[in-house]
Amino acid sequence: MNSWTVFVKTFMDPVKAFEAIKAKPVIALAMTVMLLMSGAAAFVFATHMDQKAMRAMMVESMEKSGQKMSDEQVDKIVATQNKFMPFAAVTGVIAAAIVYLLVALVFFLLFKLLDADFSFKQSLSVTVHGFLPGLIAGLLSIAMVFKTGSVDPKDPAGMVYSNLGFLADSSSQKALHALLGSFDIFSLWSAILLTLGYAALTGRTFKKTAPWVFGLWAVYVLGKVGLSLVIPQ
Repeated sequence: MNSWTVFVKTFMDPVKAFEAIKAKPVIALAMTVMLLMSGAAAFVFATHMDQKAMRAMMVESMEKSGQKMSDEQVDKIVATQNKFMPFAAVTGVIAAAIVYLLVALVFFLLFKLLDADFSFKQSLSVTVHGFLPGLIAGLLSIAMVFKTGSVDPKDPAGMVYSNLGFLADSSSQKALHALLGSFDIFSLWSAILLTLGYAALTGRTFKKTAPWVFGLWAVYVLGKVGLSLVIPQ
């Protein structure tokens, strides 16, 4: 299969797509599309951030830390942040690339320890294609930003109701919000695709591969919940 066929088959027939990746890993197309989407989404979100809400959140954060700032000082900080907003696209691309490389490396090392025989290139190909549901999530998020006209800085991920995060308040129930927000349709879809992909690379069954993939996903969720308790909002 060529790159375009594998790209489409990942959505339509993922088992065949990952079998093709095992035989001949392809990366460029899926990686380029996903990095462009990450950059575009980061740019749109940054340039449509609700300025009043962002300012209020900053003042609230300062007050909680015992710092007092004048309105002029707060305005200067917000103005400085706004100057860097257009560069959010670059940050989004770099961050996404790092995530794909790290995830591919973690799975590569994990299954190598389990005596699986495949290359890092194959691992990266499976990872990038496994994250393709994020393309749909990104398009929906951008559409919602244009529809509403602004982004809530407290919960930018809540633009699309694809997870259970809306059941908990992002300010007063940060840990619960982070936990529920992790149960996302697109994240679970990606986890299933990654399981299918690494099952194909390792020659294992879906049932034997799933505990490792979903186990790492659970570790990520726990880390996310932990950070929500540590990082002030």
